[in-house]
Amino acid sequence: MTIPVLGQAPRLTVEEKIFDFQVNKHFAYQIIKIVPKQPLVHDKGWLDFTEIEGKTHVDWYSEFTITTPVVGGFNWLVC
Repeated sequence: MTIPVLGQAPRLTVEEKIFDFQVNKHFAYQIIKIVPKQPLVHDKGWLDFTEIEGKTHVDWYSEFTITTPVVGGFNWLVC
């Protein structure tokens, strides 16, 4: 079976600053640089880790502002 590819997201290099860290529980970060530059300002992101029945549940939050009007999809944002 062949699945058609409609497009491909560009490869991004992301530099982050981690500003809160709790072993096996939580970390918070801010994206401070994206190459190539994207129309995005990242306020903060954080991940919370919880063990449930011997497995790790991850809650991932990210707050950002898109700095240009969005027309079409978010395919440039998918990594």
